[in-house]
Amino acid sequence: MVSFAWRRYFLVIALLLIHPIVQADPIQTRRYQNRGVDPETNQERYLEETTERVDAGQAVEGRVIYRIPPGTIVARKQIHFGPHPAKPSFRFDDERDGYAKGVTVEGDTVTVYFRPTGGGPFQSKVLKIPEPVVIDAGVHYFIQAHWQTLIQGDPLAFNFVIPRRLDYYRLQITRTDPEQKGPETRVRFDIKPANLWLSLGSGITGWGTTRLTYDVKTREPLEYEGVSLIHDENGKSYPVKGIYHYPP
Repeated sequence: MVSFAWRRYFLVIALLLIHPIVQADPIQTRRYQNRGVDPETNQERYLEETTERVDAGQAVEGRVIYRIPPGTIVARKQIHFGPHPAKPSFRFDDERDGYAKGVTVEGDTVTVYFRPTGGGPFQSKVLKIPEPVVIDAGVHYFIQAHWQTLIQGDPLAFNFVIPRRLDYYRLQITRTDPEQKGPETRVRFDIKPANLWLSLGSGITGWGTTRLTYDVKTREPLEYEGVSLIHDENGKSYPVKGIYHYPP
């Protein structure tokens, strides 16, 4: 007669055969760089070094270090993606002058905060923003989520959060690259205010167009053209071209 202990052992084996243990994919680390250069002289202005933790293919959190030549760290950013990668919480700190900004996302509530150059108290505001909401590095994940729609040439509008203004603005992303001969290897997207008249007086029109070039195969960014991601020694943003590099 088979003992109770052995019967329990056989039952465990049978259950494992029916429901085998699935090994969870370990959290992976993803690193890449964005080298910001002067569009006219190609002189390096800053280097953005990003490290992301990725779980089951989805970004969990990110750490960004900003360096200026010859390699001095001047700013840092922490990103927490949460369940909706297009609208992460984040905080940016410029270590040169106390400038800081960030966003905290809790459910449908978005809290924006900002501290001007020179330090001092933070200014903050709680916003209720209609979907789709895009925040900071979430632009990349918004593009990923709507890739097929965008590459077909259909424009998409979204509400982009700008902590420095304690507000959000309606932007639109559209594919704008010219027709290519042969197989497509790159695709270009332009981001600009969705409504020019509503953006007048907000200062957002002064940014011009933000242009992102993506690799069609990997769906990763190759180039960025727009305003700098950090400011200069006078506290001002400047035009920049960002070139991405992905270590093997």
